[in-house]
Amino acid sequence: MTLTGNIVRFRLSPEGRAALPQFPTEAFEAEVLHEDELGVWISAAGGSGQPIRAVLLKWHYFPTAEVDFPPGPPETRARAGFR
Repeated sequence: MTLTGNIVRFRLSPEGRAALPQFPTEAFEAEVLHEDELGVWISAAGGSGQPIRAVLLKWHYFPTAEVDFPPGPPETRARAGFR
């Protein structure tokens, strides 16, 4: 599953909190614009009339990311055992 294009809830590591003081809390939600080998680029909109900025969250800046996704069709498994 890719994080790109999803609203994701991030929980920052101590390194992430030190490197990203513009985020006032340890956990926050943001839209992921792109992901690559460096980390994820998130949308950090300033507010009304402000341009959208992209901020890089390096992989080691967050130990946890949560994303909601719709459930797919139920898994079908082959039956094991005797008839």
